Amino acid sequence: MPNALKAGALAVLLVVWVMPAHATRVTDHQPRQLTLDDAAAEVRQATAGRVVSADAAEMRGRAMFRIKVLTTSGQVRIIMVEPEGGKLFE
Repeated sequence: MPNALKAGALAVLLVVWVMPAHATRVTDHQPRQLTLDDAAAEVRQATAGRVVSADAAEMRGRAMFRIKVLTTSGQVRIIMVEPEGGKLFE
């Protein structure tokens, strides 16, 4: 086998060996930490309404964001948003 071919095969094996390790590092990340403004924007987008107020609150001993929104149908809804990851609770 010529040296160039051996070097190419070695390079391919090296790339295949390194790629899975890199892919694992990319997926091992912490959930995004939302700010109060981020939470309000998420609720505004999810409800297509107008945010009336937004503040920090607690729900079942966990820190949350409480977003009060006026929907397009005229209803006032209170949506709780989890700061880590942005899960919405009504």
